Amino acid sequence: MRFAVLAASAVSCSLLVAGLLPPSALAEEKLRISLETAPNHIRNLTVGRFAEDVMKRVPALKVEIFHSAQLHPDRDVPKALRQGTIEMGVPGAWQIDKIEPNAAIVDLPAFYGLPEDAAHGLLEGEIGRKLNSLFERKLQVKIPGAWLPLGFGNTFTTGKELKVTGDFKGMKIRIPGGAINIDRYKAFGANAVLVPWPDVPLALSQGAVEGLYTTFESVRSAQLWDAGVKYAYVERVAVLPYIPMIGLGFWNRQKPEVQEHLLAAWKDAVTWGRANARLREQEAMKLAEEKGIKVFRPRQEDLDTARRALLAIQPDLVRKMGLDPQIVDEIVAELKKAGAV
Repeated sequence: MRFAVLAASAVSCSLLVAGLLPPSALAEEKLRISLETAPNHIRNLTVGRFAEDVMKRVPALKVEIFHSAQLHPDRDVPKALRQGTIEMGVPGAWQIDKIEPNAAIVDLPAFYGLPEDAAHGLLEGEIGRKLNSLFERKLQVKIPGAWLPLGFGNTFTTGKELKVTGDFKGMKIRIPGGAINIDRYKAFGANAVLVPWPDVPLALSQGAVEGLYTTFESVRSAQLWDAGVKYAYVERVAVLPYIPMIGLGFWNRQKPEVQEHLLAAWKDAVTWGRANARLREQEAMKLAEEKGIKVFRPRQEDLDTARRALLAIQPDLVRKMGLDPQIVDEIVAELKKAGAV
């Protein structure tokens, strides 16, 4: 399904007074945005608000959103931005770690099972700024502002209820990407299988995988109870952030005032998106239970035990993936202060 936002041909006097740009401020140009998820997903809704605001601020800019991987799956967004086939994408951090390994930091065992506020806090501030700088340099993009945390990743299964990490043994679990996800499930005795999001319902219904790593919001957006999902293991693996990025070629062509409007539009949209992502995740969990999905919530002490066990594989992961050890050390130091490791 294609969703397009088209600019008006003129701007009223009230818009000019508000400091918005007239069509003559730049030549008409497209801002094509590729998203892998469906139109009702919180990422798509957030980007939709961004697109509408950009169109109001810069009427000559034609903004088009392509949902459900119509143009590109998320893993191909960085390449598409470099090639100029799109101007913007908002891929998950797990989709870019093959290009910039430090994107995998958000999946480190150190985050496993953390309370929500502790996990979010680690990715804000100086650590987040350092990661953004690395992403911009390696991917040749402009990150226009804050990330959009989708929520915590959990494991959902079709035929087997999980109550302890030992229950994972021998299972095939779909992951969206991310090398650390592979090693984490391996540590639990499971096999991780990479499946693009549009193919997940079929993979579940046909038994190609027995479960998946995702969020309640994503389960709701794809109605995965219809694909056979029956159980949820709320382990809070890691925060799953979407990272906004604009192709550097497009960004550098824009006048400073247009760039400022793009930054402001994203700030407003992601503020709304963050507030609603948390609310929608809670609503999605409630709906999942209403649809018959049995939700199991491990005790915090069990999650803490699992995290400490997983930390044994973290140094090897950091070396193997070439992660910035200084950033990782900063994260671990913060966790130690909080008594989480």
